[in-house]
Amino acid sequence: MCGEIQYDLRETLTSLTEYAGIGSYSNPLLAPDMEVRQAPTFCVGDKVWLNMTGDREGPYLIASAYASASGGIYTLCGLDGIMSVRGKLFDAKCLEKAV
Repeated sequence: MCGEIQYDLRETLTSLTEYAGIGSYSNPLLAPDMEVRQAPTFCVGDKVWLNMTGDREGPYLIASAYASASGGIYTLCGLDGIMSVRGKLFDAKCLEKAV
């Protein structure tokens, strides 16, 4: 089932810094624990539907995308570019490409 991703912000920011090659890890597809990460399924600016309960919400735009073991972690914004759903992180399985 799809749900909101829960992360420790400090740990997430440290990991994202390392993924970007700013820290000691230069490969964006490897986490510090050497877990293999998949490149994000969606790109920033892609239009998607949010489907957490079986009812589609949106459409939204992908505001940010990060590698994860499950195909990406995303934040969403409205079509006007204003952050939506309070900046929460969502897994790729919660999103569906909007046409």
